[in-house]
Amino acid sequence: RQIWAANEGRGYYGEAISPDGRYGLYYHEDAIYLHELATGQTRQVSEPVGKGELLGDMMISPDGRQIVYVRRMPDWSTNLCFRNIDGSGARRLALNKGVRARLWSWSPDGRSLLASLSQMDGEKRVSSGVLLAVADGSTRVLPWNPTGGRFSPDGRHVVFVKAVQQLANRGGDLMLASLDGGPERAGWKALAPTASLYGRRPATGCCLSATA
Repeated sequence: RQIWAANEGRGYYGEAISPDGRYGLYYHEDAIYLHELATGQTRQVSEPVGKGELLGDMMISPDGRQIVYVRRMPDWSTNLCFRNIDGSGARRLALNKGVRARLWSWSPDGRSLLASLSQMDGEKRVSSGVLLAVADGSTRVLPWNPTGGRFSPDGRHVVFVKAVQQLANRGGDLMLASLDGGPERAGWKALAPTASLYGRRPATGCCLSATA
């Protein structure tokens, strides 16, 4: 069933849904809103963006009590913004200037975010995968960059897409990696350039074949 309708050419972006299915989170025009599916009530849960700012990568915590989203500043540095589900208790973690962040998944225990951080190294932008602590923003660098990654239900593994050069960054191999420091391994080989896994959705519109 249709939940929201775009109006005057202005749509809805970056949708997320709470684990209990009660709430939908989305970005519209210049702020983030929370929609209660049972009652149809909607409330704004972020401050409006300023000139040159962007909001995105929103998620609801596994226990359904918090939200997080990325606020990109005009200089493309990144703030991670946390709030309680009712919009109270706002807290902001500022990353170092020039560092960009993409958020992929929230750990089942609620303590960490799976993310990719990137910054310029000379003329090249270099990305690395990290586990980012919700409590204080400290990071643990991972030996792989988890594009579109998701935690396993027990929080011990991550599945993610590894770009394949001949697919021109439009898809890749689906990888499985252990967070105990073990090596990554291929779970499936992407055979079509539309293969992708972006955080909250399984790969669609592609051909996959299992590998050992």
